[in-house]
Amino acid sequence: MEGVIEMARPDVLVGPVAIYKGVAGAKGNVLMALTQGDTSFEQTKENKEIECNESLRPIKTFTTSVKEVIKFSILESTLANLGMVLETSSVNGNTLTLTSNATDEEISLMLLGKGPNNVNRVWDSPYVKNTGNVTYKFSKKDESIIEVEVTILEQPGVAPLTITDGVDLAKTLSSGTFAATSLIAFIKSESGVTDDLTSITGLNDGDIIIVQPYAGHTITAKQATDTLELYGSIDFVMTPKDSLTLKYVAAGTKLVEIARVDA
Repeated sequence: MEGVIEMARPDVLVGPVAIYKGVAGAKGNVLMALTQGDTSFEQTKENKEIECNESLRPIKTFTTSVKEVIKFSILESTLANLGMVLETSSVNGNTLTLTSNATDEEISLMLLGKGPNNVNRVWDSPYVKNTGNVTYKFSKKDESIIEVEVTILEQPGVAPLTITDGVDLAKTLSSGTFAATSLIAFIKSESGVTDDLTSITGLNDGDIIIVQPYAGHTITAKQATDTLELYGSIDFVMTPKDSLTLKYVAAGTKLVEIARVDA
């Protein structure tokens, strides 16, 4: 007798979550987007049961297949993001084209966010494939939302998924700046619980970094044309629920705001 048992493990990452994409087999290192809301993980197991006439219950159960799916919604409807989720699509410059041939592109994916116990959690899967139906929504808030579903793939000798808790992403300001060692940072004030952010070092041209105040801290991103360029040229006061996404432009040796969460 054959049967199916489904195991759902939802809300393993509390949003917003940073989604990084990479070449299949390598670590995701290109920031795609931030999620809207939480990110869910589901594992489905298919089992084969052995029964005998003398027993009311199965006497043995064998797992014949396991499937893991990660689901999330992203706000940034860039052509690169649409190209990842739309089958038979190709992106060239500022044009996305649907073709007649399926690409079956495999990529790597890294998810960076908070776990349910409020510690930093990193999910790293070297091989995934987009397998969900595409739903592209326009909301009343002038937001465009893409629903994404990817299936984790297995390759010989490679762990299909690793989950790491407690990654230290905290950075303490020193005279308004800190040196980036990852593309997301939780900022602590130099003294007390309030401080100003004026610049970030250690970034390469085109790097995108997400900054968010550490728990209990209030950080003000200070507008400065030569180091930190913010929307409307106005300072942004951030509490721990807020975040700021910045892109480093080497030509101007400055950070330029590309997105924010103002909760």
